[in-house]
Order: sequence, then structure tokens, then C-alpha cells
Amino acid sequence: MTFRFKASGHASGYECALVRLPSGKHAKQPKARFVSCHSPQSYRQLAAGTYLFELRAVGSGGTQAHPVTHRFTVPAA
Repeated sequence: MTFRFKASGHASGYECALVRLPSGKHAKQPKARFVSCHSPQSYRQLAAGTYLFELRAVGSGGTQAHPVTHRFTVPAA
């Protein structure tokens, strides 16, 4: 899975997080751990399941308060 992105405004970088969402009915979603990233951002050899990709811009004014999110599913082989 590859994501391409660009920010408008004064962003000087990005932080990304990829979270595999739990499949259990009452399971809690793990907290996203953001790391520095760049476009394009690729993830390979993902296990089957549902994921949440989160992206936030970083700049001189600080870090974007609410990340942009994209939910996707990797089907079982």
C-alpha cells in the first residue's frame, strides 16, 4: 500500500502512523504512534485485516491538531 500526499500552507514535514484495527467486538483500538515520514509512504507485507493510516503536517506553527485518516482493508490471501 502506497500513499502520496502534499500539504498546502507552511508545512515543513509530515508524521505518519499506521494502526491495525482490532477485529474483536469489544477490543480497544491501539493508540497511533506517529513517526516522521515523506511522500510517497509505502507499507509492504501487511497481514490481512483493517488498517487506519493517519497523516499530520508539521511546521513552524506546530503539529496539525487533527490528522487526516484513511481506512483500508487488506484481504486474506
